[in-house]
Amino acid sequence: MQEEKRKERNRVLLVDDQDCINRPLKTLMEYAGLEMSTALNGQIALEMIKEQEETPRRISLLITDLKMPVMTGVELIEEVRKLKRKIPILVISGAAFEKEAHEVIQNKTEGIIFKAFMPEELIQRAKEILAMEREEA
Repeated sequence: MQEEKRKERNRVLLVDDQDCINRPLKTLMEYAGLEMSTALNGQIALEMIKEQEETPRRISLLITDLKMPVMTGVELIEEVRKLKRKIPILVISGAAFEKEAHEVIQNKTEGIIFKAFMPEELIQRAKEILAMEREEA
């Protein structure tokens, strides 16, 4: 039971439309001890979050890019915030963004890391957010 709880709290979903970003980050974050899943757009990510919400494998941290096809990161953040459970969200982005996106990031997420970042920076920030969530639980 303790192992199941630990894994539940360390499940991270990385959302970026560039597989050349998803694959290496997933590998590095798994090596750092995080259980990882990836999605190539916001719609796929939202479906994964909803499907796994009532299971022990539910998402503990969402890391998302902003500019993606099908459903943008801003749209994903807005939809995730409508769910009954608050999932911490960290934004990764390499692009300048509009005022609306700035307000969403500031008010509905745990922050942003700008591309190009060092993977260690993302891993450290993810672990900090997960640790804060454990303390609050």
